[in-house]
Amino acid sequence: MADPRPRDINDPARPANPPGPDINTPPVVDTPQGTQRTEPPASAAPPNARDAQIDRTQPLARRRPVGVVLIAALLLFNLVGSLMGLFATLFGAVPAGMAMGSALYFVVMAVVLGVVLYGFWTFKPWGWVGALTVTILGTIFGLFQLIAFAEVGLLIGNLIGVIIGVLVIWYLTRPGVRALFKR
Repeated sequence: MADPRPRDINDPARPANPPGPDINTPPVVDTPQGTQRTEPPASAAPPNARDAQIDRTQPLARRRPVGVVLIAALLLFNLVGSLMGLFATLFGAVPAGMAMGSALYFVVMAVVLGVVLYGFWTFKPWGWVGALTVTILGTIFGLFQLIAFAEVGLLIGNLIGVIIGVLVIWYLTRPGVRALFKR
């Protein structure tokens, strides 16, 4: 069976386009005037700010900002914590009178965090809003706990949580990060 790829005019045994994508070299096209390289038009600008910020030629893991990955990891950590709380509630770690309310809370939190995590990881505009909302609510809750609990262990843990929450809010509100989630 013949190879359907176009051949280089100077060497018919060599394909005009080497196997595999080469993102740095424009494709070769055979024309009646000879072999030519096609260049994209100079006016080919990205259609929106998200495309300008994310290099689509790189693998998915390389084009995602580190801050987004870290925030997604925090959301995943909270999701796993909610699922662990649900399992602890279902298997008797919570008094019987509180089990139904605790289980409902953990199910709602797991669903909300799962949806927000998906939207945030896929750069959906609502994922940014959800991550910011969850972070603001968690930071406010952490501040209340910081005031209410005077034990050293809880105080340090809540203080770290509040500091992380403030840093996440600061990062999410940066114009470059916000632009990643706009359509």
